[in-house]
Amino acid sequence: MRSQYPHTEELYTASRHPAARRRHVRQVWLQIALPLILGTALGGFGLYALLTSQAGTATRASQLATVVLAIPLLVMGLVILLALVAAIYLLGRSMRWIPEHTIYVHRWLQQANTAILRGADYAAKPMLAAQSWANAFSRIFDRSKRLR
Repeated sequence: MRSQYPHTEELYTASRHPAARRRHVRQVWLQIALPLILGTALGGFGLYALLTSQAGTATRASQLATVVLAIPLLVMGLVILLALVAAIYLLGRSMRWIPEHTIYVHRWLQQANTAILRGADYAAKPMLAAQSWANAFSRIFDRSKRLR
């Protein structure tokens, strides 16, 4: 199928840009094909070694699989931990450059937080009072049943 723009096909032909074409083929080989082949070969060799070895039991294999599956999670956790530590450190270093208006914003946010918490407490008061009265009545009636 030919492109509707015939000049674009001619721009990237091997005869026009032989060095770019060689570089592209080399990059495709080194960045796609070679890692795929090596990964498949290593995985196949590991599977073959596991299937042919008589050294371990199913319990040992399951413990090894658990460790192998846990290692990437530990590495990701360490990366996240380092990122958080770096963010905290850089935030602490940048505090002297932050303008003073952020102090006012922080105070306003604290006031808003206090007002929201107070409103939530006021909203919960009737329910808490009803539960308190219900518990008191149930204790009175339970006591009167036990006395009979």
